[in-house]
Amino acid sequence: MNNFFGSLLRFLLTIVAGIVLFAAIVAGCVKLTVFNQDYMAKQITQSGITQTLQNELTQQVQNYGRDNGVPSDVLANVVPQDLVEQNVKNYLGSLYNGTNFQLTGQDQLTTNVQHALTQYAQQQGLPVTDQVTNGIQSVSQSIGDSISQFMNNQQLTQYGQQLASYRSQTNQALLIFSIASVVLWLLLLGASKGGRLKLRGTSRMLGLAGLLTLTVPFGLSVANVTNYLQLPNVEVKTFIEQLLSSFTSVFWIAGGVCLLLAVIVFLISLFSRKNAGMRHAR
Repeated sequence: MNNFFGSLLRFLLTIVAGIVLFAAIVAGCVKLTVFNQDYMAKQITQSGITQTLQNELTQQVQNYGRDNGVPSDVLANVVPQDLVEQNVKNYLGSLYNGTNFQLTGQDQLTTNVQHALTQYAQQQGLPVTDQVTNGIQSVSQSIGDSISQFMNNQQLTQYGQQLASYRSQTNQALLIFSIASVVLWLLLLGASKGGRLKLRGTSRMLGLAGLLTLTVPFGLSVANVTNYLQLPNVEVKTFIEQLLSSFTSVFWIAGGVCLLLAVIVFLISLFSRKNAGMRHAR
Protein backbone atom coordinates (compact mmCIF):
# COMPACT_ATOMS: atom_id res chain seq x y z
CA MET A 1 0.00 0.00 0.00
CA ASN A 2 2.83 2.37 0.87
CA ASN A 3 4.45 1.64 -2.49
CA PHE A 4 1.17 2.44 -4.24
CA PHE A 5 0.75 5.81 -2.55
CA GLY A 6 4.42 6.57 -3.06
CA SER A 7 4.12 5.85 -6.78
CA LEU A 8 0.91 7.89 -7.00
CA LEU A 9 2.57 10.83 -5.25
CA ARG A 10 5.56 10.72 -7.59
CA PHE A 11 3.24 10.51 -10.59
CA LEU A 12 1.22 13.53 -9.49
CA LEU A 13 4.32 15.53 -8.66
CA THR A 14 5.80 14.68 -12.05
CA ILE A 15 2.67 15.83 -13.87
CA VAL A 16 2.31 19.06 -11.91
CA ALA A 17 6.03 19.85 -12.05
CA GLY A 18 6.10 19.24 -15.82
CA ILE A 19 3.11 21.54 -16.38
CA VAL A 20 4.55 24.29 -14.18
CA LEU A 21 7.94 24.00 -15.93
CA PHE A 22 6.09 24.27 -19.25
CA ALA A 23 4.41 27.47 -18.03
CA ALA A 24 7.80 28.87 -17.03
CA ILE A 25 9.23 28.02 -20.46
CA VAL A 26 6.31 29.75 -22.20
CA ALA A 27 6.74 32.86 -20.08
CA GLY A 28 10.48 32.84 -20.77
CA CYS A 29 10.01 32.45 -24.52
CA VAL A 30 7.49 35.29 -24.63
CA LYS A 31 9.79 37.52 -22.58
CA LEU A 32 12.71 36.82 -24.93
CA THR A 33 10.64 37.48 -28.06
CA VAL A 34 7.47 39.57 -28.00
CA PHE A 35 8.53 41.64 -24.99
CA ASN A 36 12.11 42.09 -26.20
CA GLN A 37 12.52 45.39 -28.08
CA ASP A 38 15.79 44.34 -29.74
CA TYR A 39 14.25 41.08 -30.92
CA MET A 40 11.26 42.88 -32.41
CA ALA A 41 13.51 45.40 -34.16
CA LYS A 42 15.41 42.49 -35.72
CA GLN A 43 12.14 40.95 -36.95
CA ILE A 44 11.09 44.24 -38.52
CA THR A 45 14.39 44.42 -40.38
CA GLN A 46 14.21 40.81 -41.56
CA SER A 47 10.60 41.18 -42.72
CA GLY A 48 11.66 43.96 -45.11
CA ILE A 49 8.90 46.22 -43.89
CA THR A 50 11.17 49.29 -43.80
CA GLN A 51 12.28 48.68 -47.39
CA THR A 52 8.67 48.32 -48.50
CA LEU A 53 7.69 51.49 -46.68
CA GLN A 54 10.60 53.36 -48.25
CA ASN A 55 9.54 52.19 -51.72
CA GLU A 56 5.96 53.31 -51.17
CA LEU A 57 7.05 56.73 -49.94
CA THR A 58 9.43 57.11 -52.87
CA GLN A 59 6.60 56.28 -55.26
CA GLN A 60 4.48 59.01 -53.68
CA VAL A 61 7.26 61.52 -54.25
CA GLN A 62 7.76 60.36 -57.81
CA ASN A 63 4.03 60.66 -58.48
CA TYR A 64 4.22 64.27 -57.36
CA GLY A 65 7.17 64.80 -59.66
CA ARG A 66 5.43 63.27 -62.66
CA ASP A 67 2.37 65.45 -62.04
CA ASN A 68 4.68 68.46 -62.29
CA GLY A 69 6.78 67.32 -65.21
CA VAL A 70 9.71 66.00 -63.17
CA PRO A 71 11.16 62.61 -64.26
CA SER A 72 10.91 59.79 -61.71
CA ASP A 73 14.65 59.25 -61.45
CA VAL A 74 15.16 62.82 -60.17
CA LEU A 75 13.28 62.01 -56.94
CA ALA A 76 14.32 58.37 -56.65
CA ASN A 77 16.66 58.86 -53.66
CA VAL A 78 15.03 61.58 -51.56
CA VAL A 79 13.68 59.14 -48.94
CA PRO A 80 16.74 57.57 -47.27
CA GLN A 81 16.52 54.07 -45.84
CA ASP A 82 18.14 55.08 -42.55
CA LEU A 83 15.45 57.73 -41.96
CA VAL A 84 12.66 55.19 -42.39
CA GLU A 85 14.46 52.66 -40.17
CA GLN A 86 15.07 55.27 -37.48
CA ASN A 87 11.40 56.25 -37.37
CA VAL A 88 10.34 52.61 -37.22
CA LYS A 89 12.75 52.04 -34.31
CA ASN A 90 11.49 55.20 -32.61
CA TYR A 91 7.94 53.97 -32.91
CA LEU A 92 8.90 50.56 -31.57
CA GLY A 93 10.57 52.29 -28.63
CA SER A 94 7.44 54.33 -27.99
CA LEU A 95 5.41 51.10 -27.82
CA TYR A 96 7.69 49.46 -25.27
CA ASN A 97 8.31 52.59 -23.19
CA GLY A 98 4.76 53.91 -23.27
CA THR A 99 5.73 57.25 -24.84
CA ASN A 100 4.28 59.19 -27.78
CA PHE A 101 5.81 58.64 -31.20
CA GLN A 102 7.64 61.67 -32.59
CA LEU A 103 8.57 61.83 -36.26
CA THR A 104 12.25 62.58 -36.87
CA GLY A 105 14.03 63.66 -40.04
CA GLN A 106 11.41 66.03 -41.46
CA ASP A 107 14.09 68.65 -42.16
CA GLN A 108 16.24 66.05 -43.91
CA LEU A 109 13.32 65.13 -46.18
CA THR A 110 12.77 68.77 -47.08
CA THR A 111 16.46 69.25 -47.79
CA ASN A 112 16.65 66.14 -49.99
CA VAL A 113 13.60 67.12 -52.04
CA GLN A 114 14.81 70.70 -52.35
CA HIS A 115 18.27 69.63 -53.46
CA ALA A 116 16.90 67.16 -56.07
CA LEU A 117 14.41 69.62 -57.56
CA THR A 118 16.81 72.56 -57.50
CA GLN A 119 19.53 70.53 -59.21
CA TYR A 120 17.06 69.36 -61.86
CA ALA A 121 15.82 72.92 -62.44
CA GLN A 122 19.39 74.16 -62.90
CA GLN A 123 20.17 71.36 -65.35
CA GLN A 124 17.09 72.26 -67.38
CA GLY A 125 17.70 76.01 -67.07
CA LEU A 126 14.42 76.53 -65.19
CA PRO A 127 13.89 79.15 -62.48
CA VAL A 128 13.16 77.99 -58.93
CA THR A 129 9.86 79.79 -58.41
CA ASP A 130 7.79 80.19 -55.26
CA GLN A 131 5.47 77.54 -56.64
CA VAL A 132 8.35 75.06 -56.76
CA THR A 133 9.43 76.01 -53.23
CA ASN A 134 5.89 75.52 -51.93
CA GLY A 135 5.75 72.21 -53.72
CA ILE A 136 8.94 71.10 -51.99
CA GLN A 137 7.46 71.89 -48.59
CA SER A 138 4.23 70.15 -49.56
CA VAL A 139 5.81 66.92 -50.76
CA SER A 140 8.17 66.64 -47.76
CA GLN A 141 5.23 67.20 -45.43
CA SER A 142 3.29 64.54 -47.32
CA ILE A 143 6.12 62.04 -46.77
CA GLY A 144 6.19 62.80 -43.05
CA ASP A 145 2.41 62.45 -42.82
CA SER A 146 2.61 59.08 -44.60
CA ILE A 147 5.18 57.79 -42.10
CA SER A 148 3.15 59.07 -39.15
CA GLN A 149 -0.04 57.56 -40.55
CA PHE A 150 1.63 54.17 -40.95
CA MET A 151 3.07 54.31 -37.42
CA ASN A 152 -0.18 55.44 -35.85
CA ASN A 153 -2.10 52.49 -37.22
CA GLN A 154 -4.91 51.69 -34.78
CA GLN A 155 -4.12 47.98 -34.62
CA LEU A 156 -0.45 48.64 -33.86
CA THR A 157 -1.44 51.20 -31.22
CA GLN A 158 -3.68 48.65 -29.51
CA TYR A 159 -0.80 46.16 -29.64
CA GLY A 160 1.40 48.71 -27.87
CA GLN A 161 -1.18 49.25 -25.14
CA GLN A 162 -1.40 45.50 -24.58
CA LEU A 163 2.39 45.29 -24.40
CA ALA A 164 2.46 47.80 -21.56
CA SER A 165 -0.15 45.89 -19.56
CA TYR A 166 1.16 42.36 -20.17
CA ARG A 167 4.91 42.98 -19.91
CA SER A 168 5.04 43.23 -16.11
CA GLN A 169 2.57 40.35 -15.75
CA THR A 170 4.81 38.13 -17.88
CA ASN A 171 7.85 38.97 -15.73
CA GLN A 172 5.91 38.08 -12.60
CA ALA A 173 4.63 34.86 -14.14
CA LEU A 174 8.15 33.85 -15.17
CA LEU A 175 9.45 34.39 -11.64
CA ILE A 176 6.54 32.55 -9.98
CA PHE A 177 6.54 29.57 -12.33
CA SER A 178 10.33 29.25 -12.21
CA ILE A 179 10.39 29.14 -8.42
CA ALA A 180 7.39 26.79 -8.32
CA SER A 181 8.97 24.38 -10.80
CA VAL A 182 12.17 24.21 -8.73
CA VAL A 183 10.18 23.62 -5.52
CA LEU A 184 8.10 20.87 -7.15
CA TRP A 185 11.22 19.27 -8.59
CA LEU A 186 12.81 19.19 -5.13
CA LEU A 187 9.63 17.66 -3.71
CA LEU A 188 9.75 15.06 -6.47
CA LEU A 189 13.34 14.23 -5.58
CA GLY A 190 12.37 13.99 -1.91
CA ALA A 191 9.53 11.60 -2.72
CA SER A 192 11.85 9.35 -4.75
CA LYS A 193 14.02 6.82 -3.00
CA GLY A 194 17.33 6.10 -4.64
CA GLY A 195 19.21 7.91 -7.37
CA ARG A 196 17.62 5.98 -10.21
CA LEU A 197 14.08 7.01 -9.26
CA LYS A 198 15.19 10.61 -8.85
CA LEU A 199 16.69 10.58 -12.31
CA ARG A 200 13.63 8.89 -13.83
CA GLY A 201 11.33 11.46 -12.21
CA THR A 202 13.46 14.32 -13.50
CA SER A 203 13.50 12.79 -16.98
CA ARG A 204 9.71 12.45 -17.05
CA MET A 205 9.24 16.02 -15.82
CA LEU A 206 11.53 17.40 -18.53
CA GLY A 207 9.94 15.20 -21.18
CA LEU A 208 6.42 16.32 -20.30
CA ALA A 209 7.44 19.99 -20.31
CA GLY A 210 9.19 19.53 -23.65
CA LEU A 211 6.20 17.85 -25.28
CA LEU A 212 3.83 20.54 -24.02
CA THR A 213 6.17 23.24 -25.31
CA LEU A 214 6.13 21.69 -28.77
CA THR A 215 2.33 21.91 -28.84
CA VAL A 216 2.56 25.74 -28.91
CA PRO A 217 4.22 26.13 -32.36
CA PHE A 218 2.23 23.17 -33.66
CA GLY A 219 -1.02 24.78 -32.54
CA LEU A 220 -0.07 28.14 -34.06
CA SER A 221 0.78 26.44 -37.35
CA VAL A 222 -2.50 24.53 -37.48
CA ALA A 223 -4.55 27.59 -36.46
CA ASN A 224 -3.04 29.70 -39.29
CA VAL A 225 -3.27 32.84 -37.16
CA THR A 226 -2.75 35.37 -39.95
CA ASN A 227 -6.04 34.37 -41.57
CA TYR A 228 -7.97 35.35 -38.44
CA LEU A 229 -6.27 38.73 -37.98
CA GLN A 230 -7.70 41.72 -39.79
CA LEU A 231 -4.38 43.06 -40.96
CA PRO A 232 -4.53 46.58 -42.46
CA ASN A 233 -2.00 46.14 -45.27
CA VAL A 234 0.55 43.84 -46.88
CA GLU A 235 3.46 45.31 -44.90
CA VAL A 236 1.92 44.49 -41.52
CA LYS A 237 0.91 41.02 -42.75
CA THR A 238 4.48 40.35 -43.88
CA PHE A 239 5.80 41.48 -40.52
CA ILE A 240 3.32 39.32 -38.57
CA GLU A 241 4.20 36.28 -40.68
CA GLN A 242 7.92 36.86 -40.08
CA LEU A 243 7.27 37.34 -36.36
CA LEU A 244 5.21 34.16 -36.07
CA SER A 245 7.83 32.16 -37.94
CA SER A 246 10.60 33.32 -35.63
CA PHE A 247 8.37 33.08 -32.55
CA THR A 248 7.44 29.46 -33.21
CA SER A 249 11.07 28.53 -33.91
CA VAL A 250 11.96 29.65 -30.37
CA PHE A 251 9.39 27.20 -28.97
CA TRP A 252 10.62 24.41 -31.24
CA ILE A 253 14.14 24.95 -29.91
CA ALA A 254 13.02 25.19 -26.26
CA GLY A 255 10.89 22.05 -26.53
CA GLY A 256 13.64 20.19 -28.34
CA VAL A 257 16.19 21.10 -25.69
CA CYS A 258 13.85 19.86 -22.94
CA LEU A 259 13.31 16.55 -24.70
CA LEU A 260 17.04 16.17 -25.30
CA LEU A 261 17.75 16.76 -21.60
CA ALA A 262 15.02 14.27 -20.71
CA VAL A 263 16.65 11.63 -22.90
CA ILE A 264 20.12 12.35 -21.46
CA VAL A 265 18.87 12.08 -17.87
CA PHE A 266 17.02 8.86 -18.74
CA LEU A 267 20.16 7.35 -20.27
CA ILE A 268 22.13 8.34 -17.17
CA SER A 269 19.54 6.51 -15.04
CA LEU A 270 19.96 3.39 -17.19
CA PHE A 271 23.73 3.63 -16.95
CA SER A 272 23.59 4.03 -13.18
CA ARG A 273 21.25 1.04 -12.93
CA LYS A 274 23.62 -1.07 -15.02
CA ASN A 275 26.58 -0.09 -12.85
CA ALA A 276 24.59 -0.87 -9.71
CA GLY A 277 23.73 -4.32 -11.11
CA MET A 278 27.36 -5.03 -11.92
CA ARG A 279 28.47 -4.05 -8.42
CA HIS A 280 25.72 -6.21 -6.91
CA ALA A 281 26.82 -9.19 -9.02
CA ARG A 282 30.35 -8.87 -7.70
